[in-house]
Amino acid sequence: MHTQICDILKDNFFYHQKEKSKEVLLDTFNKLKINTILDYEFNDIELFINALTHKSFSHEAKNNIPNNERLEFLGDSILSLIVTNKIFALYKDVDEGLLSKLRTTIVSESSLCGFARKANLGNYILLGAGELKNNGQDKDSILADTFEAILGAILIDSNYETVEKVLLTFFESFDKKDIFPKSLDNVIDPKTKLQNLVVQKYKTNPNYIVKESQKDNKAFFEVALTVDNKTILTKSGDSKKRIKKEIAIEVLKNNLI
Repeated sequence: MHTQICDILKDNFFYHQKEKSKEVLLDTFNKLKINTILDYEFNDIELFINALTHKSFSHEAKNNIPNNERLEFLGDSILSLIVTNKIFALYKDVDEGLLSKLRTTIVSESSLCGFARKANLGNYILLGAGELKNNGQDKDSILADTFEAILGAILIDSNYETVEKVLLTFFESFDKKDIFPKSLDNVIDPKTKLQNLVVQKYKTNPNYIVKESQKDNKAFFEVALTVDNKTILTKSGDSKKRIKKEIAIEVLKNNLI
């Protein structure tokens, strides 16, 4: 049904009509009975449409149809608050730094676009013709932003308790370990893990020595990890950040320190 809705909107409305008036848009959604997302039924269909309206659609519309960026701003804050409350209550013995890392992971673009795909949100997003031609309905950034806008719209259409229930109920459709894992070991990035281990074992910090050169007119880096003045591992490539991460992963995996 979701695909059919998307196709009906494409075929009968915004790619074959010059005018994209708010009235025609509302009439289309009402006729197709499109008013529910994340198992939440909107009271205000215009607000729901606003949450689904990408700036490319709004820009191409002859009438002033607002885009969803303000709702995205609101949804971003609501999402962060709900997730913060949840992990604060769930991980009672975890310090602020690790809670912050976990929250960052949950509300990251890569996580949000996954949530949006789970909800088939791409089939509902209103995009301009150019953005649709470029498969904008499957772009991570557009999906993530629209997911946040939906949360913002649900808040306005109802209240905080409702949007919190909607989001946490939606999270239950995922494997719990994918969002709220029992162990937070995977939340800590490899460089931080390595640093903690080195400090604990050697009472000093790991040191990354970087040598930069040119290869095919591009920057090329050689990175050596030293601990207590001993070289542990050397790797090279075109990204210092990636090389350091790869070194940390390899050192931890092979117990090189």
